[in-house]
Amino acid sequence: MYGADVTRLYILYKAPPQDVLEYDTTSIIGMHRWVLKLSRMVELVSSRFRRVPEAEDLSKRDSWTKEEKRTYLVTQKAIKKINGKMRFKLDIPKDVASDENALKDTIFGLEQTKKWLVDRTSGNKLEIKKMIYVGDGKLVNVIAK
Repeated sequence: MYGADVTRLYILYKAPPQDVLEYDTTSIIGMHRWVLKLSRMVELVSSRFRRVPEAEDLSKRDSWTKEEKRTYLVTQKAIKKINGKMRFKLDIPKDVASDENALKDTIFGLEQTKKWLVDRTSGNKLEIKKMIYVGDGKLVNVIAK
């Protein structure tokens, strides 16, 4: 009446396999309701998910071209902070990131940097007090007043 799965669950739940089990009809009804509830939940979840593409399709679709791989190997992400707040991230060549002067020229040539180095109330250009480089240009913090 209840099926093999419900019976197995009932036996394992009620007593360890090495002990003697006294059969109780009220407990197996609860186990049957639990299996039905679990089955409904699995059907609901599986109906809401789209078909997952095969792994081979994903690897072909997400593969990089040779040019993208070369670009990735020679660039790095740099986080740009002005007055301690992260303002933007940019990709820069690794040789520029390792040279502080080249990095400084690159960063101050960007419109994003110029925008943040102007006082919003007066419109005056802020004076750069200090520049902090962390990890070969991975993080650049500009202190301006």
